[in-house]
Amino acid sequence: MSKRIFRNNLDEIMWRRKIQVTDLSKLTNISQSRISAIKNNPYINLTSDTIARFCEALGISLADFGDLVEIEENPESKIELAHLTAA
Repeated sequence: MSKRIFRNNLDEIMWRRKIQVTDLSKLTNISQSRISAIKNNPYINLTSDTIARFCEALGISLADFGDLVEIEENPESKIELAHLTAA
């Protein structure tokens, strides 16, 4: 079974533009810790407002910011993950 999820390109965008977390935080009014979390986890859930702030501050489109990717959903891996996080 597969599902589609949004994957952001923030890490690559920031690297190409040589923009620091502190600078992007000032432009978007999003905390540095939140930007770091988004940058380091391209599959993190984002609100449409957060995405719009990044796109506006960086002068990019939604298509530039990220895309939908199809992933295989494996029920067994969820069980393993739950086991690991509970330990």
